Amino acid sequence: MSQEGQLIGKKSWRAVTGRNADWDGLAKDCVAFANAQGGRLLIGIEDEATLPEPSQRIDPSLVDVVRRKIGERTVNVSVLPEIRHAEMAANTSSCTCAVRWPWHRLPTAATS
Repeated sequence: MSQEGQLIGKKSWRAVTGRNADWDGLAKDCVAFANAQGGRLLIGIEDEATLPEPSQRIDPSLVDVVRRKIGERTVNVSVLPEIRHAEMAANTSSCTCAVRWPWHRLPTAATS
């Protein structure tokens, strides 16, 4: 069974890195979660994968970048990004950036 659903979504690492980062697409996903029950969006896990790439590392500044980029593109969307470590085989770890939403409901969210 897929981990993706109404409460959990996955986005490729490419969505937030490089010159072709898809911040507008990420903002739309955040709006969808904000208008529903909330949930988690796991950035850094490819579509068919269940864990991030073993060598994947995340710059701690990405947390503020995600918060700022989503804030610039949305109305009434409050995101709480955080870096999570996924335990891999042989005691190694890899990172994802998990974006979650506060439990309190805001008025209907939208992209700006």
